[in-house]
Amino acid sequence: MAKVDKRRRNARPSKYKPRSPDQLARKRELWAARSSDRERAKRTDEEAALIERLAELETALREAGQDGIHKQRHVTPLEDIEDDAKRFHVLKARVERLEALWSINKRRRETRGKIIIGGALLAEAGDAHFEGDDELLARLVDILDRRVERVRDRLTVRELLGDVPLPLRPGGDVNEDAQSALQAAGEPLPDFDLMAESALAQEAGGELLPSEVDPDYADLLPYVNLLSDPPRTKPRTIVDVVVGYERIRNDRKLWDFNVQASNIGNQTALYNFQSAFVGTRVVQPRTVGARLRFFF
Repeated sequence: MAKVDKRRRNARPSKYKPRSPDQLARKRELWAARSSDRERAKRTDEEAALIERLAELETALREAGQDGIHKQRHVTPLEDIEDDAKRFHVLKARVERLEALWSINKRRRETRGKIIIGGALLAEAGDAHFEGDDELLARLVDILDRRVERVRDRLTVRELLGDVPLPLRPGGDVNEDAQSALQAAGEPLPDFDLMAESALAQEAGGELLPSEVDPDYADLLPYVNLLSDPPRTKPRTIVDVVVGYERIRNDRKLWDFNVQASNIGNQTALYNFQSAFVGTRVVQPRTVGARLRFFF
């Protein structure tokens, strides 16, 4: 077999004629049409999957007792939306909304189930205790001692079970008080002195105000109802406004921009007053912020 010089072979002129501009334009049109068909088929599959998921969520929510949730969801039937892109985005938004509702419902059901289980165990332990059988109660105390770590949670559980022999911290002594347990566990202590002085001020019939105990409270008294037991913050109305814009091209989000104004009226108010663990919290003043995001 004769050897062929690759350099000479590759240097030979091509037998294919170069494409004319019309042929190149036709080729680009064919590629664009094929890409459009692929995108349309992909969207059709996604839309079918979303419709199926929408039906599943509606059925699950109805079975969970949330009848009529589908009526709240519908504003315009999907069949009446002629634009394919708009119909797809509306369908996707409705599925996302029902997904969020289902997630909330699931968490509520789980929480309710835990409460039911805990209540049943407590009732059974209480009945057994009155009959002279403390085996289940001792088992519960052992589980709580291994599972619960925070001092405040242990104190709550111990009071609920009738001062059972549960240490306030893992590895602690049963007779240890709350303040010593908090210090040993490294958890912050409430201001017990200030809480006692505030309680004395309420019992004094108005002779001693919280502002006299702590002058920092003087300008906050108009926003607190001191006559309630315990004192509560007064109702307030805060107005926030958000305006935004999304730039979408070929069903793909390119960027979005929004401006948010919080507490437009610049209202002074409290949303927590003299809480034992978080103290006093003041609503933030008027705030304006902007956000610009690009999607790649």
